[in-house]
Amino acid sequence: MTTTSVTTHPDYGVMLPAIKAVRTACKGGYFIKRGGYKFLAHPSDVDQTSPAALARYSAYALNAEFDEIPQQTLRSYLGRMRFNDAEFEMPSQLEYLIQNADNDGTALTGMIEQAANNIMQVGFHILVAEYVNAPAAGEVLSEEQARQRNIRAAIKSYVRESLLDWSYARINGVLQLSYLKFLETRSELDAISGTRKDVKEYFVMAIDEEGAYYWQKFDGESTTQQMAQRNYVTVGGQALRWLPVEIVTDMEQDPGKLPMQLGILAPIVDKVLARYRTSANYKECLKHIAPTSWTAGWTQHGYELFQQMNGGSDQMKTGPLAMLNLPEGVEAGVINPSMSFEGYENYFERNKDEITALGGVWPSNDGQGSKTATQADNEASEVNSRLQTLADNLENAFERLIVYCGMFAGMWAKDAIEQNLNQVIISLPREFARTKMTPQEQQAVRDNMLAGIYGKAEAVRILVKGGVTVSDAETILAEVDEGA
Repeated sequence: MTTTSVTTHPDYGVMLPAIKAVRTACKGGYFIKRGGYKFLAHPSDVDQTSPAALARYSAYALNAEFDEIPQQTLRSYLGRMRFNDAEFEMPSQLEYLIQNADNDGTALTGMIEQAANNIMQVGFHILVAEYVNAPAAGEVLSEEQARQRNIRAAIKSYVRESLLDWSYARINGVLQLSYLKFLETRSELDAISGTRKDVKEYFVMAIDEEGAYYWQKFDGESTTQQMAQRNYVTVGGQALRWLPVEIVTDMEQDPGKLPMQLGILAPIVDKVLARYRTSANYKECLKHIAPTSWTAGWTQHGYELFQQMNGGSDQMKTGPLAMLNLPEGVEAGVINPSMSFEGYENYFERNKDEITALGGVWPSNDGQGSKTATQADNEASEVNSRLQTLADNLENAFERLIVYCGMFAGMWAKDAIEQNLNQVIISLPREFARTKMTPQEQQAVRDNMLAGIYGKAEAVRILVKGGVTVSDAETILAEVDEGA
């Protein structure tokens, strides 16, 4: 068996560690802790391998706290976009895509939400239109054979990290994608032995020297890219001269390049990981300033007297209901170390404000309670503007992909894509307001009003921004006035 190296784009290796960090953080603290040194370095710069150092790191990592803000924020943003309320208009021949967009049972709303999920995390998502089970070049099928083969157009999607290499070229005077190489992985189960193995396959989409689109598949071991067959795609008997692909982002793309930036969650993840590392240091400091008991003035005779005076016990018992009788000349006490943790406390508070300003949603309290209505409004507007752009780009990309599917189904010519974009309309909801404040958040507003952080009028505005009606807000705050 021959194994060959598979080339990747220079940007791929640069961004892969950052992509994995965001993915892991959004999966949750369990996976962050499994990452070990990747996300939490050893606290010692000198000894990291001795048994004592390994035991120290085990306790250090165990006590570190990871706040589930990335996952909570992702869920909150996806919930705000309300994909299930999306509306679709398209020719009846393509309506099957609404229920089964990828030929594997994924509904169109589910595929759009998956794309948004990936874009929020890593910056972009790739969509590909293909003609599933289409006849090969020169193959002629009867109507019955075509029906049995279930030939149909579909939309496939690929996450950012599966795109290994890419290139742009000017073709027919237009700067466009000319080459894409994806890594597809799957796990195969041997039902007889019960064993599993991971299978890798590479999928290439490219424009050849004559300007015609083709695709290849190879495994990099038994077959190489040089050996793999080129499968040309034709529409109406003519070669397709562009890749039926859309790269979806939450921002405008620069011509001729894919964005290196990650998604809206990436800066939040950076702050949360910094908070995670600082919490480990903080917990270790707390551990080493525990009170320490001490005794002095012991003699052998005093030791014997101590046992006689304390019912035969030779242990110094402490805590509730403990009673110690000490021989003459013996002293005992407790050292209470004192040090200021103000630096840590200030850091955690500042870090929380920075995460909230970036749009982070806290698991129990989204941080809006202590902010003025203006501050909450500004921060919501920043998030809403990103979600607005994302919704626009998702609509445009999926509309275009569905038109590509119509082209493969013979509904219009390959050169008539732009003229038929109005045949497909996808309407995503645009109301991204946050959901109604929880009782705990409402309590935080009351507490802040009592503390004088803002007045009653401002408290009413904050509650209204949080989904509470004016009359309900007045009632909530009146309970405070009545001493409830």
